[in-house]
Amino acid sequence: MLDLRSKEVKRFWHAARQHYEVARTLAEFGGDKAFRSVGAYHAVYIGGYAVECGLKALYLSRVPVPRQAAEIDGRLKDLGHNLIGLSESIATRFGVAMPRDVRVRFRERVAPGWDVTMRYYAGQRSRRDAEEFLGEVKAVLDWIDGSGHGKPQT
Repeated sequence: MLDLRSKEVKRFWHAARQHYEVARTLAEFGGDKAFRSVGAYHAVYIGGYAVECGLKALYLSRVPVPRQAAEIDGRLKDLGHNLIGLSESIATRFGVAMPRDVRVRFRERVAPGWDVTMRYYAGQRSRRDAEEFLGEVKAVLDWIDGSGHGKPQT
C-alpha cells in the first residue's frame, strides 16, 4: 500500500483518486458507447491528472518528509505534467519501476492519450474510448497503490 502518513503524499493521492472518480462519472454519462461527447473528452482530460497526481504521490512517498516541500517546488515543478518524466524519475531515483505489463499500457495508451493542452481545445471522444483510457488509468493507479512497500524515508 501507498503510505499515506505524510500530508503531501495524502494530498496528492486523494487528488488522484478524486480525479479518477470524476473522470469515471463523466465517462459513464450518455447512452451508446459509440456516441461522441464532450463529457467523454473531459473524462480523458481529468483521467490524465489522476495519473499525474498518483505518480507525484508515489514520488513523494519516497522522499523524507522534511524534504517534500522542496521537492514539490523543485523537481516536481520542473517535471510539471510530464507523465513519462515522472515515471522515469521515480524509476531512476528510487528504483521503483512499473511492472512490464503496466509500463507498456502506460507508455502506449496513457501517456500518448493525454496531454495537458487538451484544456485549450473543445473536443469530443467516444464513451468507449474514454472507458478504455480510464481502464488503463486504473491499472496505473492500482499499481501505485500497491507499490509503496515499507515506510517512507525520514
